Amino acid sequence: MTLNEKDDIKFGKVFFLGTRTNENQMETSFALDTSLPFKIGEIHRISPSEKAVMPGFIFENHYHTRDSDRYEFFVAVGECKIPLFRVRYCVRPFVSKESVMYAGDTCLVPPELSHAFICLKIGAELWRFSNLHYFCEHQKPQSLFLQD
Repeated sequence: MTLNEKDDIKFGKVFFLGTRTNENQMETSFALDTSLPFKIGEIHRISPSEKAVMPGFIFENHYHTRDSDRYEFFVAVGECKIPLFRVRYCVRPFVSKESVMYAGDTCLVPPELSHAFICLKIGAELWRFSNLHYFCEHQKPQSLFLQD
């Protein structure tokens, strides 16, 4: 995966995904099947609340400007073999596609590609890796899930 490939969402998998808990900590581990095509500048763990699993609750419904050059890499974390998230993204103006993410699924989102998620399972998480720190002026709202 290189950053000069066609600007489209790219899906993949992590090699291993596991969570261990003891009285002192919770540990989540995964290994990527490929190196990220950027130096990591920011990591976020997104843990939707129970409210987020209600019908119509949408998050990450935006895109990043071309000038920002912000790439985002998402990893779905949660219970195995059940749908965790729906992701919708634009492939060209006014044309969107949709995919379901399971535990270990990944997607790389380049700048200017609108994307949004709906959480399907309480306890599911998205881990977001980006090449840049968050800057609100680079993020533009979108409405990918408003017209179901």
